[in-house]
Amino acid sequence: MWLTKVKFCKIILVDISHQMQSFGFAALIIRGFMISNLPSEFAEDLTDERLHLICERVLDAVQDGINDSSTENDTRWTQGCLRYGRVQGLFQQLTLDKSLPWVSLANATMDFTFKIGNTPIQYIYDDYECPKKGHRLKPNSVENMQLGFDLDNERSIEVVAWRLFVTQDLEDEFPDLKATLVGYDLNQNPLCIWHNEDTAHAPVYAERAEAVELPEPALVRKKSEDDVIDETD
Repeated sequence: MWLTKVKFCKIILVDISHQMQSFGFAALIIRGFMISNLPSEFAEDLTDERLHLICERVLDAVQDGINDSSTENDTRWTQGCLRYGRVQGLFQQLTLDKSLPWVSLANATMDFTFKIGNTPIQYIYDDYECPKKGHRLKPNSVENMQLGFDLDNERSIEVVAWRLFVTQDLEDEFPDLKATLVGYDLNQNPLCIWHNEDTAHAPVYAERAEAVELPEPALVRKKSEDDVIDETD
């Protein structure tokens, strides 16, 4: 019964996330929980600019893995390995990029954890609305260490695990890859759901057109009725 309630709660929160996105809401308070689509509300390191950059790189890496494992000799195992291994290799390269000092790898194990600033995140190729790899939602040793550090420093903690989901809806005519960042609390309830395709939360203003000088119209004398009669004669 408890598992059923938790699953039902997750479905409700996912639906709320879609409604928030549709109506332009950034956060809601529901029964004492802050439900938000702004990760920076929970971790200041997770700005939209950083997340969009990381997601685009990850999506490119996953797409390359799919393209390279689409032969008749590939199995689900080789496909899964490339979708995961390519992303791990991507972050190994990103940590060498001096223009991205805020990206790091916290560990080099199979459940590799990358960091944006001081915030650890795990990558999962799965559907965030109905994840099949439920065990991947639990905090690993890196996240537990970060959690202990935050508790020691008496920091307010709501989200204890961040997961970057990448999925592909094969039922679509053009199944594009999509990236979604989800933040979970200790009970694995999603408190934050951020979609890579989200638009800016601030109003968007059109650029003002530059002024263009127009030539003054030539003045033409209005013809009188007598002039018109003369021309028709």
